This record gives sequence, C-alpha cells and structure tokens, in this order.
Amino acid sequence: MADRHNSVREGVYAGFIGATAVAVWFLIIDTIGGKPLHTPDILGQGLISILGKMPMMADSMIMRVFAYTIFHYIAFSLVGILVAS
Repeated sequence: MADRHNSVREGVYAGFIGATAVAVWFLIIDTIGGKPLHTPDILGQGLISILGKMPMMADSMIMRVFAYTIFHYIAFSLVGILVAS
C-alpha cells in the first residue's frame, strides 16, 4: 500500500536536511577560519538582541548557539512545509 503524500512531514524532513547542510557549511567555514561556531554565535547574539533574553538564560556562547540552532531548524522546517504544500 502506497503512503499518502504528507506535506508537513515532507516539509519538515526537507527543512531539517537544508538546515543541517547550512549548519555543516557554517562549521566548515568557521573551523577553517580558526573560530568554530563563530557564525551561529554571532547570529544567536543578533536573534537574542531582537527577541530578548529569557530571564533564566545564561549569557554564554553555548546558549547563543543553542538559541540560534533552535530558531534555524524551526525556520527551515517552516519554509520546507511551505514549499512542500
């Protein structure tokens, strides 16, 4: 029995593949430049400055990278869903 077309599932899969490709690209370029995770750190700083920092969130590179990564995957998934629909 053939699976039915599921735009949401396919969009999320496509979004995760795209987000992972971009994240790996950032990591490669930043590592070559001698600053691994620099790009997501800077983008995370910008994101937090726009959206605001949660009170319990520490101001560290790991938290900025984590915040950006979550945003990055959600944004790519939403675009994937839009394109798959």
